[in-house]
Amino acid sequence: GSKMDAAKYHFVLYDPTGNGDLPLQRVFNEIDLVLKEAAQRLRECPHCQAGDTDGCYYCLKSYYTQYIAPFASRAKALNLLNYLCGDAPLVPSVRPYNRPDRDCATALEVRWRNNRLNIGPPGVEPMTANKQDAMTVYATIAAAIRRWYPDGGTSLRVTSNLEFLVRNVNGDTTAGEGKAEFAALQFELLRFRTVIGEKLQ
Repeated sequence: GSKMDAAKYHFVLYDPTGNGDLPLQRVFNEIDLVLKEAAQRLRECPHCQAGDTDGCYYCLKSYYTQYIAPFASRAKALNLLNYLCGDAPLVPSVRPYNRPDRDCATALEVRWRNNRLNIGPPGVEPMTANKQDAMTVYATIAAAIRRWYPDGGTSLRVTSNLEFLVRNVNGDTTAGEGKAEFAALQFELLRFRTVIGEKLQ
């Protein structure tokens, strides 16, 4: 079969604070119960039932999901949870992916020149920094995405003369220095359906 046929999808449960105060081992051991209670909370949300809404900050949304809030759907979340619980078949709601034309991709240029880091869309005044270490690069790109592309888009093309950045964006290598900043950047990149890294000529 093709790579697509063999694709596997994973759900990641993690402690965003890193304090170790969430009982993740217990959650893992009782995952069936966790999924069923999550589905019940969505299904019986009094605020959504009263207001006839498709998800609210009581049952589905939170401060941490603010960037994807417009796409969060109580009905779709219930569909997935019911499937994982074995209570209903999965009804896919994701449109088939068509790779966009490269020329249509939203662009972000990351260039180190004359001891200055410049990050921004072509033709605009860029965000700048006076360091090119991985932590600074990742954090500044994340800030640039929030500034210029808060609503995301179909695709993002990141062009740079920093080889480590191009490799990491394309998934050819894993981040060494600045892992936390790169993880935060990856979260920002979720605004786009696809992200491509290219070496600046």
